[in-house]
Formats: sequence, C-alpha cells, structure tokens
Amino acid sequence: MMKGQFMNIRNEFSISPSGLLALVLLILSFFHLIACAPMSETRQDLTAGLNGGFEVFQDGLPVNWQVYSPKTVPDAEFSLRPDTIEKREGRQSIRFDVDHCRSLGGRLSPGLATELPVTPGEMITVSFWMKQTGVVSIRSGAVSAHEGRVTEKIRQKGSSNQWARYTVTDSIPEPFTTYRFELSVLEPGTVYFDDFRMEQPQPSLSK
Repeated sequence: MMKGQFMNIRNEFSISPSGLLALVLLILSFFHLIACAPMSETRQDLTAGLNGGFEVFQDGLPVNWQVYSPKTVPDAEFSLRPDTIEKREGRQSIRFDVDHCRSLGGRLSPGLATELPVTPGEMITVSFWMKQTGVVSIRSGAVSAHEGRVTEKIRQKGSSNQWARYTVTDSIPEPFTTYRFELSVLEPGTVYFDDFRMEQPQPSLSK
C-alpha cells in the first residue's frame, strides 16, 4: 500500500525531459540577468573634464561619474538631481533624496564614484563640500583591474544645515595607477555634494 502511494506521488511530481530542459534554461537565464545587471550608470562628456562642480548633466545623471542610480541600486527608493538653490560653486550641486536604502555601501546604496589617473609614489588629496541628513560614507584609495586598496575615510552622521568642507589624502603605492573616490548614502535623508577637486599631487614620504 505504501509502495503504491509512493509511486503515485513520484509520478505526480515527475518532470519530462522537455520540462527539465525548460527549467534549466529558466535558471540559467535568471543568473545571466543577474550577471549582466549594470552596477552603475555613466554618461561621458570629454569637454566637461572632471565635472567636480556637477555643472553638466545628461539624461538626469552627472557626466563623467559612475552613478549608483535608481535603475541600478536594488531595494532602494531615492532620486538624484542638480540643485540650483543649494550649491557651493558654479550654477548647481548634486542632490540625493533618499526615502529607503540599505546601508551596505558601494553599488548596493545610492551614491556615486569617480576614478582618476595617478602616479605611483604620489600623495593624492581631494577636497569637496557636503551637507546632509542621515549617514554618508566616503571611501577612497588606489585600485587596479585586479586589486583595490579602497577604505572608508569619512563617515558623517546626523544633520547639518551648513555646508562643510572635507579633505581626504591617500598614498598611491606601486604598481597602482588609478585612484578611486566613492560616496555612499547609507540611511534615508538628503545629501548635497559639490566642488569636488583634486589638489596638486605631492611626493609620498615613503618614496
């Protein structure tokens, strides 16, 4: 009796070869979509240079920046746009309005990043202005195609009604020739970011 019941159950849940093939293709397609999902959005404009003042936007994005946008960040509700009222220099700043996000940072949180060519042995200093509510993380360091020395340099919490200037300094070891700077919004709030610039590189003390 039990054997017959088991055979009936097995037959009920058996999958034909064509059905099994369809299931495998569905699973492979799912993982392909995950692998091909963009980690950030980028718009290029060679005439805009660094665009550290966020004066140039295309398709709602600041050019020459890697943007963790609403299209690429999972499980988040936010918007970003130029703001012509709250600014430190030029005509506008960039503004993030975040209603919901995860606090994982990088491509998993709202934010942006840039990568700049550098010379091994230099000390790199960047400066920027920011005011915010919530929590913002600033990470930076030397990177290559296969390795990175990016660490968190600033974690700004709370609320500020005033613009504040920040600086970050990194040494560039051999053999790295690229410097990465990344801003991540880790909690709901509003963030204004403006006047990002790289200071004149200096020789490293350890060189």
